[in-house]
Amino acid sequence: ALAFNSSGYILTGSTVYLGTGATTVAAGKTNTIDSAITLTTGTLTLGSGGTLTLSGGGSFWGAALNVSQGAAGTVQLTSGTAKTYTIPSGNLNINLGSPATPGSGLFVGDNSTLITGNGTAAIGRAKTGMVTINGVNAVFNANAAATGFIVGATASGKLVLQAGTVSYNNTAGMIVGGAGAGSTGELDVWGGSVTTTVLGCGQNSVTTGLIIITNGVVNAGTFRF
Repeated sequence: ALAFNSSGYILTGSTVYLGTGATTVAAGKTNTIDSAITLTTGTLTLGSGGTLTLSGGGSFWGAALNVSQGAAGTVQLTSGTAKTYTIPSGNLNINLGSPATPGSGLFVGDNSTLITGNGTAAIGRAKTGMVTINGVNAVFNANAAATGFIVGATASGKLVLQAGTVSYNNTAGMIVGGAGAGSTGELDVWGGSVTTTVLGCGQNSVTTGLIIITNGVVNAGTFRF
């Protein structure tokens, strides 16, 4: 387990092995991990206004269904050199931040690549989630999620692309607002590029999807609205 109860800590040097332990950041606290991270099914929880900056690559925390990682917390991925973060297969959801709380959620920044594991990946699954891609060589790669990539699944989810790339190449498609009543998804593209086999907006009559393309490029084999 790793608990940040005060601000100002920077972990650097050797790999941080977290295994199945819990990582927490207290409300309003700001800390940094420069080391690579290794975990299996460990959990991440941030209190309101808590911020964690990662610069070393390695593993990243996915959340189980119905488990919030902090509706008003923030994680920033950023590095001066190329780093890759991989969510282990199993719990692939990003239930961090909320569309109702600007500045919250996961930010994929300079020289950072996030790769999902195998299964169904979601941003906001039964709990709110928000991801922003904004940086030089910033990448969100969901290709390993063979059974679907959903933004907003029985909760509110939002994906914002300002600079960088988002990719999903499986036939299940990228669905903005899908998988059951209460699903509300939003995709905002301000720059960069989105590439996907299928881009769907709202899965059925009980889901709500919104796609806004202001700038950038969206490439989809099929658009489904």
